[in-house]
Amino acid sequence: MRDFASCFNEYAVQVSDNTSCSSYSNSACIPPSIIPSVQNTVNCLYKVNLSNKKHVLITISWCKTNVTQGLSVHFGDDHPNVFKLNTNTRLFRKKKGSKSMDLDNFKVEIIWDLCGARYLSSGPEPIDGYYVLVIVDSQLGLILGDVAEEASLRKLKNGIPMAKFSLVSRQEHFSGNTIYSTKAQFCDNGNIHDVLIRCNGENDGLKHPVLTVYIDKKMVIRVKRLQWNFRGNQSIFFGWIAC
Repeated sequence: MRDFASCFNEYAVQVSDNTSCSSYSNSACIPPSIIPSVQNTVNCLYKVNLSNKKHVLITISWCKTNVTQGLSVHFGDDHPNVFKLNTNTRLFRKKKGSKSMDLDNFKVEIIWDLCGARYLSSGPEPIDGYYVLVIVDSQLGLILGDVAEEASLRKLKNGIPMAKFSLVSRQEHFSGNTIYSTKAQFCDNGNIHDVLIRCNGENDGLKHPVLTVYIDKKMVIRVKRLQWNFRGNQSIFFGWIAC
């Protein structure tokens, strides 16, 4: 009898959650001489559901270039309404404050504190020490940051009701070499795994592009001839979880 993984997909790869290797386990990981690509923009789209049954789409964009670093808050589908904040210390000193805006169908207030924000050396998005609050029509619609609890509690004590919000999508943009690395958790109580995606020419050349995916330094997917196989899918199993 065929196992569950092979029944699910002819090209499925079985990987146990304790990081034991797959059929690609004997392959080497990324050469240390290759410099990963640099993350320059993170866009997070949130949906805020107000108590009057209306909803608002809010896009939080963190960006970083060679000369500046900042935050943008967009409202609506086509982003006609935007608030921009330059957090580069050489150009913008006010890392804590608030801004009120009257939009077409609602009023918003943005409250932020990035004074103690810490960033990864190459990333535009803070990892801790910050908060961003967005109040929509006198309702606390969006709460971001690890130190947002105290600020949000002050607003709630002042009688501001809490709206419901959810993350709809997240986009990360990179420049430089075609290597992307991140961390991922494949189930609620599972371990944190290192994920690395590499797209380059075979044998580090420019011809015959190859897509390679590593999990915990083990190669789990390798797709050759991307000029022909530019679309497709492959399943990886951690225990009974397909990803």
